[in-house]
Amino acid sequence: MSEVNSANALIRFQHRGKSRSFLKYLEQRALDGRSLTLENLWDGHDHVFRVPGFVLSYCGTTPAHTALMLASQAQGHSYHTASEHNVVVKAAIRAKAVRSNLSYKAVQSSFLRLEKDGLICRTKRRTPKGRHAATSISFTDKFRHKDDFILIPLESLNAIDGMENAAEKAVYVAALYLATKGLAETVYVKKQEWRKLSGLGKNAFNRGVKYCATKRLLTFASDVLTVNDASTGKPTVQWQRPKVWSGEPSPTWEVDFDTVTSDQWEQLLYAEFGTDAPHRCPQCGNHKRFSVGISKKVFGCFNCGTRGTLAEFMRLHHGFDWAQIRRHIAEQLRKLEVTV
Repeated sequence: MSEVNSANALIRFQHRGKSRSFLKYLEQRALDGRSLTLENLWDGHDHVFRVPGFVLSYCGTTPAHTALMLASQAQGHSYHTASEHNVVVKAAIRAKAVRSNLSYKAVQSSFLRLEKDGLICRTKRRTPKGRHAATSISFTDKFRHKDDFILIPLESLNAIDGMENAAEKAVYVAALYLATKGLAETVYVKKQEWRKLSGLGKNAFNRGVKYCATKRLLTFASDVLTVNDASTGKPTVQWQRPKVWSGEPSPTWEVDFDTVTSDQWEQLLYAEFGTDAPHRCPQCGNHKRFSVGISKKVFGCFNCGTRGTLAEFMRLHHGFDWAQIRRHIAEQLRKLEVTV
């Protein structure tokens, strides 16, 4: 018996009783060399972050959505290129409301609920002139639960931001949770088990599944659930891309963004835009509510909520992927004769 046939026989034995389509998926995954591990889940996606599993208990309501945004901000998407956790983040209620399409009062109530449940601690801040500033939020050990979590790619968070109904969010977050526990984007699950996990009634659950299927965020048939790549509406194939992001600086990169100083970024921006502080958001084009912080190497738009590192700003401005922007910045640094 060949090695492939032996491997397929082992898969069918380990997953006996499950549907034929799911067994075929596992066999194809084995042929692709993608074992069932967390490292291979959402492999190839630029930003994948961990969200505490407790968000399921909120059944897709506003506290769950707010917790998702805080978790993504805390794990380096917004401010750092290589660090995994920021214990303290700054969060403005209005900016979170704009990003998530929620009302100001809804986000404010969510912060109060998360604080009451012992998940976050808030410290109100003021500017030197006495004006209100973005609140500092510290995560408790309960929030940073290391064993029970959900892996969510950035594309899925963007999809959640566009959802208006709590049932839609609850169904989708539960699907992402099942994918995390199954260590694969396609898992075998009974519909009743999925609904119980979402915390929804039968009618609300069915509406949520219909919405997610219509938006091509997932498919469900014969007890096989597939969570699609939210950016394409199809099963993810980003694992086939060359690895350009592993969460840590790599010696093979043309440039490590974490080592570029503020003075070097200032020279780069001036070479690109003729000014050391660009005044227009790369996402929405707004200039009145957009700012760049050279010293902290970040940018932020208070109109659409887009924010991140200066490397992210350059990437969005040019429409590059991470591999392309690294090559571009490395080339610019060489032209400026800047040593990184």
